[in-house]
Amino acid sequence: MASTSDHALGQRLAQLIQQSGDSAFEGGVLSRRLQAQLQDLLGAETSLLNPLRDLLQRPSFRQLFSLGSQGQLLHARDALLRDLADVYSPTVLNRLDAVLQGCLNLHGAAAATWPAAAPPSTVRSAAPAGPSASWSSAPSSQPPPVASAPPTVVTIPTHAQGPTSILIALLALICGALVMALAGVLIGNRSTNGTTSPPAATKPSSPPAPTAPLIQPAPEPPRSEPEAATAGQWQACVDYGGNDGPPPQPGQTWWPVVGPGEALEASRLHCRGDAFTNANGNAQVASFRDRDTAAAFAQQLTEDSSHPYSFWVGDPTQR
Repeated sequence: MASTSDHALGQRLAQLIQQSGDSAFEGGVLSRRLQAQLQDLLGAETSLLNPLRDLLQRPSFRQLFSLGSQGQLLHARDALLRDLADVYSPTVLNRLDAVLQGCLNLHGAAAATWPAAAPPSTVRSAAPAGPSASWSSAPSSQPPPVASAPPTVVTIPTHAQGPTSILIALLALICGALVMALAGVLIGNRSTNGTTSPPAATKPSSPPAPTAPLIQPAPEPPRSEPEAATAGQWQACVDYGGNDGPPPQPGQTWWPVVGPGEALEASRLHCRGDAFTNANGNAQVASFRDRDTAAAFAQQLTEDSSHPYSFWVGDPTQR
């Protein structure tokens, strides 16, 4: 959906809110009746359905309609979009911003700002010595050269050069004599071996070496219990398997993650065996105490390419 269409979608949503009056918001969030009409407003293009549900169910969306000045309104809008930036991509945030501009009649107002992705790290490139240094974004393929240590120079004091020189000359004479004696011994042995050594006897052929036994490959070790338990599961269900916690206690608020009714069997097989059909006819997969965690789980579950279903955060319940 183009930005212009998203802006028009926000204007139609604002008309429904104005027509509903005081009943537009229930418990600080958009009423269930208006949320049910989102499918009709979007038509066949449903890629924005789940993020838009998340936006309209946040209490900060209701607060936008109670602010007086445009400056306060823009500040509150930017804060709401920064919260959504933790869950959705910049493309989805741009579309939600267009919907908010149409819904709040902010056409022509300053664009919203939210944290951008960090730029790629840069490394300092080699440059001639000077007052300034240049930087390059190309990664360095070789480590910086390490300066070799200067050779160690041993100096002999002047007062000790006389005896030392004599000692060095004596050692040189002894080494030379030893080398000459060793050379004479080696030459003599070579001459003796060349005249008196008998011809080498022919050795009988040795029996063939025994063939090494065939080594069978070791059997594949059985998979551990955690690996066997998560085989075939959707990745989101593996990552958030321990986040839903112990059974709910009285007075706690829980946020369910639901999908279409036809996703029930696949959800039981690949996610949670205790998934069930709730009162609205949707397949309820899991529940979380924190809404942001539920939204992140629903987003990752929807983006899984191993199934065709979409999941979203349902209405909160108090146990």
